[in-house]
Amino acid sequence: MPLIVQSLELWRDMNRLTETDTGFRECGVLYVGESEADESRFTAWAEMAKPYDIGTRIVRGADLVALMPAPSRTYACGLYVPTDGCAEPQRAAPRLHVPRQRKGAVVLAHCAVRGIERTGGRAAAVITERGRIACDAVILAGGAWSSLFCANLGIRCRN
Repeated sequence: MPLIVQSLELWRDMNRLTETDTGFRECGVLYVGESEADESRFTAWAEMAKPYDIGTRIVRGADLVALMPAPSRTYACGLYVPTDGCAEPQRAAPRLHVPRQRKGAVVLAHCAVRGIERTGGRAAAVITERGRIACDAVILAGGAWSSLFCANLGIRCRN
């Protein structure tokens, strides 16, 4: 939850930080449930989220229909998180680099990193499909693939 809250705070300010439109919008998210088991899971999640003040609530009946007009079927309940948001990755990702590029960074799109060269336990270069690029720091932003990438290099990712 702390990561979710911090991420939302960053995204809410991202257009200002990048001085461009990243396409982020706070639109909320609704998870629908069909059973008592779903409602129990939603209730447990809402209780866990309560201290983080993200507005999570369980919805039923008319409140659920109001959030989901003209549903194709009836659902027993929903878990609504009004503060959740989204951005279109194709639009947002390239714009996140703008502040760094203004300071001289070079961004190589569509260029796979195959490895990291280390000297004395520190990053010395990244090995890409276009060749070696010397560096003294590496930011790994591979999402779900990060731990697999690291494991191939014998690096243990911290959770």
